[in-house]
Amino acid sequence: MFSLLFDLPLCNLMPHIFLKMTESSCPEIERKSNAEVARNLSLNERSLRYTYSKFLRDGNVIQNNQAGPKYIKLEEQHKLRIGQYIEDNPITTIAQILSRLQEDFHLILSKSTIRRYGRSQRGERARIVVANSRGRNISVRAAMNISGLVNYRIIEVSFNKNEFCQFLRECFQKLSNTPKIFVMDNVRFHHSIEVREVVESQGHRIVFLPPYSPQLNPIELLF
Repeated sequence: MFSLLFDLPLCNLMPHIFLKMTESSCPEIERKSNAEVARNLSLNERSLRYTYSKFLRDGNVIQNNQAGPKYIKLEEQHKLRIGQYIEDNPITTIAQILSRLQEDFHLILSKSTIRRYGRSQRGERARIVVANSRGRNISVRAAMNISGLVNYRIIEVSFNKNEFCQFLRECFQKLSNTPKIFVMDNVRFHHSIEVREVVESQGHRIVFLPPYSPQLNPIELLF
């Protein structure tokens, strides 16, 4: 029944048989299901479907041996060069390392060949030297009450007790003469005698927050 097919390569024979066995118009043989055809030919049904669909699409079932890029294992000279890259620039990326290897050695490597983490010799910490770019020292001081912001100052040096006392005097000018409670954190100069005298001389008093509890200070919500 299939004598006309045997002059074809063996790899092209199976789709013809499958086609013959599944065509309902074929008078020589009863139509069979895909599973029956696969079982009769001792093939996996999924493989049979793939082979048949490839035959209909391409006219053959010859596998395309299109090899991808050949990944080469790292040799000692490559490892030494990678180490040099990292020594020159410890924050270099994997993509940059791969690019330089391709330029220097014409190597095509996968990212998994080079570790995703670690930019130093084994057993040593990764270190990088950066330029010292120190910005200006800016200090902000603010006072608020239930109505909102009362006073604030921004200076380019650190606050000290003298600066703070002057800030408090500015606050007094913006508040009524009724006694007030000033809630402060535990910065050292807040506890100075000068600060306490400035506050108490106006009939006010100071309440200090518990140590390490900035969340209790309402002024934190302002920033």
